[in-house]
Amino acid sequence: MRLTLKSAIIPAAVSGILALGGCVSVKDRCLAQAEQGDAQAQGILGSMYLTGNGTIINYERAYYWLRHGAANNDSVAAYYLGVMYQYGFGKIIPDRMRADRHYKSVLKSAHDQAKQGNLRYVDILAEMYYYGRGVEPDRQRALKMFEYCVRNHWPAAIENLGVILLTGEKIQRHPDRAKSLLIEAASYNYPRAQYYLAGYYFERGKHQAAMEHLRRSVEGGFPPAMFRLAEEYSKTDSARADKLFKAAAGEGYAPAMLVIADGLSGTEEKLKWIKKAAEHSSVPAMIQYAKLLDNQINPNPPKEMILYQLALKIRPDDPRIRKLILELDNRTGLFFPVKYSWRKIYGAENILLAASEIDRILQGFKAGIISASRKLFEERLAYNPLPFFLNNDWYQIYDNGLPLLWAGLLFKAVEKQESNNPGFWIGYGISAGLAGQGTTQAFAAFKLNELLKKHEKNADYNSLKNIAVLMQANALMLLGYDAEAYSFLFGNGELLRADLPFLINFINFWCKPLLKDKCKFSIAAGIDAKKLDQFSLPQKKDFWDLEYGRMISAKDQVSEPKIDFERVTKTKR
Repeated sequence: MRLTLKSAIIPAAVSGILALGGCVSVKDRCLAQAEQGDAQAQGILGSMYLTGNGTIINYERAYYWLRHGAANNDSVAAYYLGVMYQYGFGKIIPDRMRADRHYKSVLKSAHDQAKQGNLRYVDILAEMYYYGRGVEPDRQRALKMFEYCVRNHWPAAIENLGVILLTGEKIQRHPDRAKSLLIEAASYNYPRAQYYLAGYYFERGKHQAAMEHLRRSVEGGFPPAMFRLAEEYSKTDSARADKLFKAAAGEGYAPAMLVIADGLSGTEEKLKWIKKAAEHSSVPAMIQYAKLLDNQINPNPPKEMILYQLALKIRPDDPRIRKLILELDNRTGLFFPVKYSWRKIYGAENILLAASEIDRILQGFKAGIISASRKLFEERLAYNPLPFFLNNDWYQIYDNGLPLLWAGLLFKAVEKQESNNPGFWIGYGISAGLAGQGTTQAFAAFKLNELLKKHEKNADYNSLKNIAVLMQANALMLLGYDAEAYSFLFGNGELLRADLPFLINFINFWCKPLLKDKCKFSIAAGIDAKKLDQFSLPQKKDFWDLEYGRMISAKDQVSEPKIDFERVTKTKR
């Protein structure tokens, strides 16, 4: 059995107020006070239901009381409500942004109370620093605070430190002390401590002791323990195992959701459970979900790329995920557009942000219901354009043969929200280039360069600089200035080689006009000509010009604005 914090529903959210004896009476007393509107009692009661200290874990009741406490300005309730939102316990869909708002709202109060020696807040603050909840992680600082609480016999911190010393970074591990701390925490009826004790004994071949602690954790309502016990029962009692798998899945435990999905034959129901597990940041589920999307009647390559890139943020050193991303980019050229449109978004729960209605729009268009499909598209853009942008639906519009003007309308709708996002100008510039609108693509490259002035010079800066240079040169080709395009590339020097395979795909998918003379391009950009695709020049099509706020028609007899060469070529490093 692998013991990691992530595999065990991560929260170290425990209510130390129930430190010693009389748990039932404390619960009853808190309940009576909570029902009378006492915010502190509401926070304590909610944390009890969340952690199982003094009562069986009940996420529905925890959420109920923590919401009331937080609404009444209790910082303990707000903190633990943030924990519930971050990890998605019970029926709650994970929402990291909402969780972060709660964490930040209690940070000052936690500091103030901790300075006064309030152990409950010292422990909360230690959790925040150790797990990076609302603050930059500072694990050494957190460990000192946990140790302080342990010396003062605070059960919540005893459990926290026991888990960390058992499962944390190798340099921090101290199994013997962890065992001692977890035994003490388990004596206060912490189901999470029982679970980790079980793991300790399983790893040392003490099966009977492990099973005893595991059952106690299950009795306390801890979902990871339900899952682990189900794995044990699946060897001899499948009915009992199935019951526990379903119980753990129903409480928001992603590995159990995948087990449920594996046992289903219906595609729709299977997809539902895999999607739920993916939203809970299960990397295996995210990969499965992406592959299922690829096999659907209407594949969604941008959503696949989003899932893989979010998974990579969780496991940045996973070679399998990197391979899947490169394979998909080799087919679509979507790596850079997705990466930069999602640059500040983490957590797989955020795939919901990209839940646009593009599939229905595509189906209507392909069925010949063109005017109604455009009407639906424009209505949904007016209502909420963000999902269409985050899903990179400009690609779906292009790949499925819809008018590229629709892509221009997408960017028009989201410009106020996302114009400071490099991914916005990359997607807009690519779409303009596909529509053969060189002046508009040059404007996108110019705006991307403007954003770069705000970026520090790192690997992302180099990649974005490459993209801006390529789009500017491509715009010159579209305008018929071939010699100027290659001279511009040559004058900027060889393209900086960060993300080289993805850079080559960007060229081959989105800069085909530049490949008119591969020899010149190869010398100017420093890219091996053998790795370059074939030249093609798109026909000019209707598009939306954000610079002038008007539609540019392919049939419009009005002359385009003259390109400002000084502005377009002013990108020397």
